[in-house]
Amino acid sequence: MSKESRIYLIGFMGSGKSSLGKELSAALKLNFIDLDAVIEEKTNEELHNFFKKSEKSFRALEAKTLRELTFNNTVYALGGGTPCFFDNMDFIKENGISVFLKVSEDKLYERLKKHRKIRPLLSEKDETELREYISELLSERKSFYDRADIIYDEEKMNISSLIDKIDKIDQFR
Repeated sequence: MSKESRIYLIGFMGSGKSSLGKELSAALKLNFIDLDAVIEEKTNEELHNFFKKSEKSFRALEAKTLRELTFNNTVYALGGGTPCFFDNMDFIKENGISVFLKVSEDKLYERLKKHRKIRPLLSEKDETELREYISELLSERKSFYDRADIIYDEEKMNISSLIDKIDKIDQFR
């Protein structure tokens, strides 16, 4: 792993970007940054409250903050929609290794229905609406997520196999 390494974890909300990011950063002895936590600190406001006020303002701040975070030797956990706005996916691809955490719709649904109240895009949805929303939004975001350098399918991979794939890509950069 080169000292300049930046690993960007992308994927749908509830896919485990923050959890896997902490585990991956510890295994690789890299720093860990959660973009959502940085935005909360920057705005001094809980993410879901800021997001509810204006998604457009949130997405603009998210893109700006992503570009300001230029620390090497770091694993970044990004928000579920981060790669889908303001050419963020191009920035991610140009500046590091991107990893899409692929999780089945059923698993996402089970995870997210427990935490709807703290998710700005889900707080008002009943279970039927939630299932439909996950399916629709995943479909919309698929083209962005599929551009990742690595697709980490949690049902088929483990952290060791992910590290092997990261090392192989890192060797050729």
